[in-house]
Amino acid sequence: MSRKKETVSNSITPHLPLQHIFGPPLLLDDEDIDAYVELLRRVREHLQPKDILEEIWIQDAVDHSWQIPRLRKMQVRLLEELEETALHPFPVAAFDNVSSNLQRVEHLLALAERRRNASLREIGFYRTVFAERLRASLGDSCRALSYDPSENDPPEDA
Repeated sequence: MSRKKETVSNSITPHLPLQHIFGPPLLLDDEDIDAYVELLRRVREHLQPKDILEEIWIQDAVDHSWQIPRLRKMQVRLLEELEETALHPFPVAAFDNVSSNLQRVEHLLALAERRRNASLREIGFYRTVFAERLRASLGDSCRALSYDPSENDPPEDA
């Protein structure tokens, strides 16, 4: 990691809530840490994480989302290399090697997209299950107190 990234990373620590657990973002030297932090900030602002589990899922989703364009760039570079090997009399092994690497990157890209989507689904599922449990708990508690939750006022002391 470059010294510049360490300096920037320390200055943006408040925007990286899990940095003390996961460490600084794993970015390549040519990647913009400010853009990464802005993406994380926007996603957190939109989803409003309620606890550490949601923070982890958001971190995972952002990391996978960040990885997707990185892999697409690799895919383009490999396609260019594949085109180059096809235009010149290179050995078949060189063409096969580039083609094999391209398949690997496409596989990694599909995995990153699936992992990102799974993280987002987990947040939705977690919130739905929590909301159902809360509703049931409140309903049980209110019935035990002879209080109808559809009414606005709590029961008066008898």
